[in-house]
Amino acid sequence: MKEKILNQIGNFNPQLFREIKGRLKSRNIIIASIISLIGQFLVFTFLQGQLYQKYDTFHRYCVGTPPADMYNDYYSGYPLNNNYCVRDSLGNITHIFYQLWWLDLFIALSIVGIFALLVGGTYMLISDLSKEENKGTLNFIRLSPQSAKTIFIGKILGVPILIYYACLLAIPFHITAGILAHVSLPLIFLFYLVTIFSCAFFYQASLVYGLVSSSLMGFQSFLGSGIVLLFLFCATIITMEGNMITHNSIDWLTLFYPGIMLPYLVNSTFIQPDTVYFLKLSNLQELQFYGQSFWNNLFSGTGFMILNYSLWTYWLSQGLKRRFHNPLTTLISKTQSYGITACFMVINLGFILQRNETYYVQENFAIGLGFNLSLFLILTASLSPHRQELQDWARYSRQTSKHRNLFRDLILGEKSPSTLAIALNIAMTIVYFIPSIFLFSINQEDKIGMIWGILLGGMIALLYATITQFMLYLKTPKRSLWAGITLSAMIILPYIILGILHLSPGEHWLWLFTMLPIVATKEYLTGIILFNFLTQFLAIALFTTQITKQLLKEGESETKAILATG
Repeated sequence: MKEKILNQIGNFNPQLFREIKGRLKSRNIIIASIISLIGQFLVFTFLQGQLYQKYDTFHRYCVGTPPADMYNDYYSGYPLNNNYCVRDSLGNITHIFYQLWWLDLFIALSIVGIFALLVGGTYMLISDLSKEENKGTLNFIRLSPQSAKTIFIGKILGVPILIYYACLLAIPFHITAGILAHVSLPLIFLFYLVTIFSCAFFYQASLVYGLVSSSLMGFQSFLGSGIVLLFLFCATIITMEGNMITHNSIDWLTLFYPGIMLPYLVNSTFIQPDTVYFLKLSNLQELQFYGQSFWNNLFSGTGFMILNYSLWTYWLSQGLKRRFHNPLTTLISKTQSYGITACFMVINLGFILQRNETYYVQENFAIGLGFNLSLFLILTASLSPHRQELQDWARYSRQTSKHRNLFRDLILGEKSPSTLAIALNIAMTIVYFIPSIFLFSINQEDKIGMIWGILLGGMIALLYATITQFMLYLKTPKRSLWAGITLSAMIILPYIILGILHLSPGEHWLWLFTMLPIVATKEYLTGIILFNFLTQFLAIALFTTQITKQLLKEGESETKAILATG
């Protein structure tokens, strides 16, 4: 029976068959079973211990009535008339709110499962790619007739299969805890569905990261899973404290945390909101997107989350397809970059437009532009070709110059310089963002300052992209490393200098050269802003001219050499 199932899997997906056969050993299954059962037992034991704290007079699980001579006051944050612990002669609590206890157990198991799946699965996938790369088997897989989609589905389903198995063992206990807590059973399965979409996103991201970070060797798996761990830890703390909504672009990040759905599950129990002082649905309902609260409704809220996961999982899969079979190509094409930018700016602006007060509008746009700059840096790294590719493009362009549209090649070509494509992505964002400023009832001076801030922010992003492309064309070894160091220095050094000098945004024009000039534009006259704008424009023109001259020179010389040889 087992062999028959494995043969069917092998016919369906040979890569999945390979992963399952290598990992589902009896020893591994026993270890995974023990870890899962011990984990469930530890969570149960910890919460069980909360029921029998001998020295507590008041506790959140107690529902006894205090003696009449006690004052109706608050003790340790709990009302005396609701949380008094009645004990028998042996000191055991006799009146316990078991529904609340089971709910806490359900939430604890949910969070532990999220961490196990996302952190453990991410680590295993990145580590697996690293091992395949070191052994040379990754190139063998690339040469197989399987499609990239089939291979990575096999990886995602097969590599973390022991984690899947351990979590499946915990599902009966998890569902039992949810039912005893009166959590809606359909919502539990909806939570599982959201978690599956979350796994698909994080696993695709980990595979992309594993392909582009092979130079880090064995450290890449620790770094990648460490980033996921840090994100989940911060998201969990923020969610459990009940302050998950910031009313700016940071709220977008919370939608990548599957635990954001837990307030819906808590709300379905009909336990008083004051009793469960964390995971409040009322807090999640404050979240808005273009002024609309999709999270007032369970299905629109979870639908938005699933759509968000699906959208970015799709773009990650496109990068995987391109990079897997050709490790030397750019991660995404220029055509794809325009689609990514369009999706990114529409979603980002939706979370920016949550507050109307002048201070919050400026703060929200500054945070949102920081997100945009992060996107442009990623696009710069993903689109910028290296020296050899640029030389090939320059030679080919010269040979076919009579039949080639240079402008079209610069915005769509695979190996052409990335500067114009990045500029087009930036222009799309500026054109989309600026009209939204006029939706707010803020004074004219603030509006003009914000418009200049968006324009200068776009210019500084284009300057970063131009310098990066210039450095990737240099003859020096380790060009990528030096480009990264230079770019990091340009981003960080202005803030270090301003911090050492204790200069606020209105005290020095250097703020206009930082990656977020919008925080300072309203403090300076238009003439100073124009001077900075023109300075950056001239710097971009200078680097672009140098790249163009070198490309023309080398393209001409290599063409002559080929013709002479012929």
